Amino acid sequence: MLAFTTAVLVGACGAGSSASSAPSPSPSAKSAEPAASTSAPVSFAGAWQGDLVDPSGSYPIRLALDGCATDGAVCGELEYGDPGGADNVLCASELTRTGIEDGVLALDEHLVYHPWQCFESEFEVHFAADGSLEIEQGAGGEVCCRGSLERTGDTLPAPELPAAAPLEGLGAITASVALGGATTQYGAGADGSLWMPLEDTGQVARLDASTAEILALIDVGDPAAVPDLMSDPHGVAVADGGVWVSQAAEHAVARIDPATNAVAESIPVQVVPYALALDGPTLWVSSFLDDRVVRVDLESGSVVADIEVPKPTGIAVGFDAVWVVGHRDDKLVRIDPRKGKVVAEISLGERGTNDLCGMCVENVVVGKDAVWTANNEGRSVSRIDPGSNKVTATIDLPLRPWQVSAGSGSIWASQFDDSDGGGGGVARIDEATNEATSYPVAGALGVTWAGDALWVTVPSRRGDALARLAVGQ
Repeated sequence: MLAFTTAVLVGACGAGSSASSAPSPSPSAKSAEPAASTSAPVSFAGAWQGDLVDPSGSYPIRLALDGCATDGAVCGELEYGDPGGADNVLCASELTRTGIEDGVLALDEHLVYHPWQCFESEFEVHFAADGSLEIEQGAGGEVCCRGSLERTGDTLPAPELPAAAPLEGLGAITASVALGGATTQYGAGADGSLWMPLEDTGQVARLDASTAEILALIDVGDPAAVPDLMSDPHGVAVADGGVWVSQAAEHAVARIDPATNAVAESIPVQVVPYALALDGPTLWVSSFLDDRVVRVDLESGSVVADIEVPKPTGIAVGFDAVWVVGHRDDKLVRIDPRKGKVVAEISLGERGTNDLCGMCVENVVVGKDAVWTANNEGRSVSRIDPGSNKVTATIDLPLRPWQVSAGSGSIWASQFDDSDGGGGGVARIDEATNEATSYPVAGALGVTWAGDALWVTVPSRRGDALARLAVGQ
């Protein structure tokens, strides 16, 4: 989905400093005395959770250490939670031992997940008399936060996965996997593989379309280098032209070689690429930040058309046309691929309720006889006749659809609604009758038809998870 949130940096250590992952300490917060030094070494092995406290509030954290017996070795992991209460990881870091003295373990932090949301800092931990783990956070010798952590076990909690159980009337979840990052609506599947962009880790995940096993994580982007988007890569396209991925930080598109699971070539496009669509030897690229759609000739490796489209997001090819969502205008734009210009702008209905983007239309897919869009704030899916360039049906849905996908004679729409505590579902729309049926799938963010199965994206503690559904015909 297109995110309009601004990254919230977790903390600042002391006045005028930005070296910590959480702010300065509460005046009432008191650190317990370190455990008395003994001849026996202190074992820091296990997992703990609690809060880091500062004058502005507290931040939930989870900490896991493997014993930390050697200076200079990575020996732990720290997760910063959502202060609002949701069990989401805002950012995470590796911890390296820098020393130990009188039972106090010193650690350096290196951020490895969502680094733009936190600042790196230093920690000291020791055991209190009651067995809890006391923690101090700071930078340059200045303490900024303190907390007391309770032991929870030996490791951090595993990512939450959808249960492998039948969904009445829809099918059965046959496999699921945690991706380790957040994905988008723009994954693609072909030849036994599913390719999903991980927009917050700079990678593409390649999965086995039968088992959901992650076959490779391919480094392609740098989301921290795209401050207005914080998404890189955002789109993947797979067809006869190969496997292509957007490289936002590089202002390029890249081809992944499935034989090596590595980038084989990269083509500059002079815009920040968002979503992709393949049409034989041609790659179409939308650029939300640059208000452009560009056509890339893959044989020559060059941009051969540059078309102005305000705030384009989803893009698809079919019916001898290129279809592009005008995200903030409640429009679907039709481009003639031979002329390389806009030939129709199709209104998807009355202006939606969102002041910025109306119905916030994001995604488009080509079905058997029509083109379909997901109208987020409009809580609907639009059916567009490619012959007349008109909306012929608007299918109302109970929740906000993020994505549409086509497969098994149906149009599938994910329905996620974070306003009601994370409810959600999947809608199946019969292409012949426009009849829609909704099924409960908690937190459904996206749907992708690939490998004769429906893949549903749901949120997990650290990134997203995918569930593979064997859908009844």
